[in-house]
Amino acid sequence: MNASIRRSALVAFALASGSLVSCDSGTQTTNGGPGPSTDTPPADTLGGPVSGRVVSPTFIPGSGTFTKLQKLTLANTTADAVIHYTTDGSTPTSSSKVYTGPLSIGETRTVRAIAVKNGMEASFVSVGQYVIEPERTVEWGGQTYRTVRIGEQRWMAENLNYPGPGKDSVGVCYKASVDSCRKYGRLYSWDEAMNGASGSSANPSGVQGMCPGGWHVPSDREWQILLARVGESYAGTRLKSQAGWPDSGKGTDAFGFGVLPSGLHFMDGSYRSYVGAGDQAFFWSAEESGAGNVVRRDFSADEERVSRSYIGKMVGYSVRCVED
Repeated sequence: MNASIRRSALVAFALASGSLVSCDSGTQTTNGGPGPSTDTPPADTLGGPVSGRVVSPTFIPGSGTFTKLQKLTLANTTADAVIHYTTDGSTPTSSSKVYTGPLSIGETRTVRAIAVKNGMEASFVSVGQYVIEPERTVEWGGQTYRTVRIGEQRWMAENLNYPGPGKDSVGVCYKASVDSCRKYGRLYSWDEAMNGASGSSANPSGVQGMCPGGWHVPSDREWQILLARVGESYAGTRLKSQAGWPDSGKGTDAFGFGVLPSGLHFMDGSYRSYVGAGDQAFFWSAEESGAGNVVRRDFSADEERVSRSYIGKMVGYSVRCVED
């Protein structure tokens, strides 16, 4: 595969995932961050006859707020174009650094880039804004939870493991193993997760449920916003942890969300069964769908996407809380 085809494939992948926004004039700003206050004029043009304009570079991932170092890939679909970039917010020219591979963004930076090619007008400037925040935690029920901000949302980066106001009064550990609770969090019925509250499809849901004060059980709309922000077509891969899954189903954990394969708990009267740990994870939303059913989100070892489906309320699933 030649370099032009590889670049085209990379950009097609990014556009399909929803992580980029393209434009054909002015300044390009990637998703998740504000653009500059005024359009940046086109950068300089290399010598020779001019025939069209080079396509602006695209950034993977797009602008956003992160809690850990990001590997930033710059891509371009114009064959044989060369990308030049700056990381101090200044306007790049053909004399700026040449892009040769992923950039390590470990602190807050504004990255600007152009693409140039002999005989063509240089591209417009693309802008990516990357905010690296210190990790924040939240205390609840004697446990400290890591959190992560993705776009405008802040999520717990671990599954809820709150046993309720009384010891082990709500939720169960997978196969009744305390070690499983430490690793995967607890598995709750929907009524337990909601702490008896009614369903909600609002954004935010407004349902605290078993989450700590200032946090809530996400509605399906809030799940949709998260998946769109990370790139829906590959959200499963990007949100899954790098460990704990089969080798063929590991995630990249690109956003520090760290989904582990926590499995599920079936409850039918006195009958109990546990399945799926090691290759599946299921999460409640606050949204009901029809009589007795709830919208859930499913992660699987053999799926790059995150599935959406409906289930009865008595199954035991994991819970991720979102900050109000």
